[in-house]
This record gives sequence, structure tokens and C-alpha cells, in this order.
Amino acid sequence: MSNKDIIRERLGEALSDLNISITSLKDELSRIQALVPAPPDLDQVAAAVSDAIPEPEPVKAEAPPAQGQAFNNKLLYHVGKLEYSSNQSEILKELMEYIREYAERALLYIVKDDNGKVWNHFGFDGQSPQTWTASLSGDPLLKRLMANRSRLILDGSLPGFIPAKGGVKRCMVSPLLLKGKVAAFVYADSGADGKLDHYSIDILIRTASLVLDLMPLRQKRDPQPPTLEEAGIIGFGQAASSPIEQEPEEVFEEAEEIPVEAVEEESPLERTAASRPRDTARLDEPEPASAPVEPAEVVEEAPPPPPPPPKAAPEEEPVPPEEQKEHEGAKRFARLLIQEIALYHPDEIEAGRTNKNLYSVLRDDIERSREAFEQRYQKPSIRKRDYFRKALVQYLADGDPTALGN
Repeated sequence: MSNKDIIRERLGEALSDLNISITSLKDELSRIQALVPAPPDLDQVAAAVSDAIPEPEPVKAEAPPAQGQAFNNKLLYHVGKLEYSSNQSEILKELMEYIREYAERALLYIVKDDNGKVWNHFGFDGQSPQTWTASLSGDPLLKRLMANRSRLILDGSLPGFIPAKGGVKRCMVSPLLLKGKVAAFVYADSGADGKLDHYSIDILIRTASLVLDLMPLRQKRDPQPPTLEEAGIIGFGQAASSPIEQEPEEVFEEAEEIPVEAVEEESPLERTAASRPRDTARLDEPEPASAPVEPAEVVEEAPPPPPPPPKAAPEEEPVPPEEQKEHEGAKRFARLLIQEIALYHPDEIEAGRTNKNLYSVLRDDIERSREAFEQRYQKPSIRKRDYFRKALVQYLADGDPTALGN
């Protein structure tokens, strides 16, 4: 038997099982093919689907509301109130007050360096939010907030920087921008099962940001006092309750004149600690009457010499008209720098005024601000007037130079 025959015999034995399997597979595929239905007729399918869809009901026109129906647009009123605020502290307080309408709980964090510190809050009863801080670079959510500068929303969980108790259905974090930078941010949530209108809250926060940016232009903008609008709602096909053409006095109300004090330019970094007037002795209070003495015991003494007249403060030369604008800018910038210090250190300022050591307590912040002022304003006539020192005394020491301690 040749090698070829041997190989053929061995292959035949090895492949016999394979041939049987292939034959079985062909038979099975033929059986399956017989079970596969024919493709449906497109016309029949389209007709069946069309018959199954009910005819749309005609749209009914909304019934017009009752004549004289009114609505209260609170959000618009809150926006107007924010625009009419006179300083930064008032804006932040009113912002948090208005957010109460749209959230169960909220926190306002002020950004300082790499941390956020709670400045105002509501809804966290039985807890101590005023002690909470948040790391801007250590928390992923806040990192994203600082990078994107836009609102973030979470469902079903609290962010890591909120050590609050209890569950939450939905929460939001939205930045408050000042000159394009995140100066603060608001956290608000619905609690376990409460309200959270994140659209309205975001509108309020964006309005507060714009008002802070535009506050130096307040005198030019001359905002109108806010009013809570009440107007009839006109539905479809309903005619207005009064003619379109009206007398001017019925359409426009004469705006009240806003006093100068109300529109005085304020810093977007208004200090949060309220100034307290210093105690002063009353000059018109009479001396207490002395006890009567016997005439014989009266000893005549020479009248004391009159005290020397107080030295008059040297008068500063008037600012030349062509430099007036630059000097006003220097005063304004000095005030901004000092009020920024006051915003972030209310407790230190309170203690420093009492202990007469404001400068030593806030030395680093004061010197950084002084350096920024001197780099910006180097003209000798401005340096001579030392606007930065005057702002220190007025806004940090509450008008008392001895409170600085230097």
C-alpha cells in the first residue's frame, strides 16, 4: 500500500464525523429557513399603523381669564430691588432674602484665596453653617465651578463640601461674578422634598453680579425705585379692558426725584461690619454744682492761664482742574482697597478698634493694598495728599487715627 493510499484512508476516517455534522447542519438550516416568515407588505403595514393612531383632537382655545385678573411678578420686583441697592452688603443680604422664595435652604460663600467661607445662610436649623468652609481646589465640583463659572446642578445627593444632615432631592451651585471673576457662590437645595427653582435663583445671582459691576456708574444709571407690578392678564381673543390710546398721565407716573445720598457712588466691596459712632463727651453739659463753702475759708487763687489755641491744620493747595478727575479716581481706588479689607476681616477690625492696634492686626493686607495704590498712582500731587492713609482712617478706623496704633 502506497503512502498516498495510507494518507487518504487516514483523512477519510478523520473527516467522516465532520461530513456527518455538516450534513446535519444543512438539514437544520433548511428547517429554520422554512420557519422564517416572508417579509411584510409595506402598504399593509402602513395602513394598519395609520388605523391604530387616533385622530388628533382639535385644540381648544384657552378660556380668557376673568376681567380684572391680576398677577404679582415677584421675580421682576426682586431684580429691581437688587438694582436699586446702595452698597455691596445690601445687595448680598437682599439676594439671600429673595432666594428664600425659590429654595428651601441656601448658603452664600465668600471666596478668599483658595477657600469659600459662609457669609449668610438660611434653612439649616440646628446646625452651624457659619463655621463651614470649602476648599476650592480640593473639591471637584468647586474646581469645575471656578473653571466654567456657570451653574451646576446635582440630583439626589449633597456635594462633598456641604456637611449638612439629611437627604436632598436636588441642589445647585451658582457663581457670583465680580469683574469676570468668581467672588462668591451660592449653594441652594430643595431639602428632602421641597422647592428649588434654579432658573429664578440663577437670574437673581446674575443680576446681583451685574449690579456689583455697574455700581461705580450708579450716578449715571439713575435706577428707578422698584415697584411690585400688578396688571390684568389678556388672554387669546380677549380685548383690553381699556382703550389703547390713553392720556399720558394715566400711562406714566411721574418719577420721584432720588436724593443725592441714595445715588452716591459706593464700592462693590462695601464693608460688612457696620460702623459705630465713637462716644464723645457732650460740650454743652453743665458742670456739677460745687458744695457751698464758708466765705472765710475761700482762698482766692489766680485764674489759670487760658489754654493755647489749637493749631490749625495746614490747608492743602486746591487740586488743579486738569487733575481733578485723576484725584477723584485715586480717592475712589483707595476706598475700594480699604473696604475690601473690611469685607473679609469684620471680626479683626472690631477687635482692632477696641485695642487700638488695627495696623498690627491687618499689617499684611494693609501693606499689600498700599503697594497696589502706589503702583497705580505715582504722581507727586497725589502722593502728597496721602489718600490711602485718609481712607484707612475713615473706613477702617471709623475716623479715629489712634485706632490704627501706628
